[in-house]
Amino acid sequence: MTNFFQNIKNYWQDYMESPKKSVPINLKSNKIKATLQEAMDKKLPLHVIYGDCRVTGNLVKYDKNNGRIILKSFQKDVTTIIPLETIERISIAPSHLHL
Repeated sequence: MTNFFQNIKNYWQDYMESPKKSVPINLKSNKIKATLQEAMDKKLPLHVIYGDCRVTGNLVKYDKNNGRIILKSFQKDVTTIIPLETIERISIAPSHLHL
């Protein structure tokens, strides 16, 4: 009987002392990464909205370590470095822009 109570006591202590914190899932971040991966795999151009700017162009590099992308714009022929945390919206460019 004492073994039974000892087991209950142990389970109760484990339950009370161990904080069960789940890792929050960031859906926006996951969607951005999935879109970037798709654009890299299929070599598709992207349309990115960040801050006050919008850029449509080819993905030159996706730097996972530093959390940024490098896009070469179609319109201005300018290369832009965009940190991932500043991206508000990202999508594959419409099919008439694919070169």
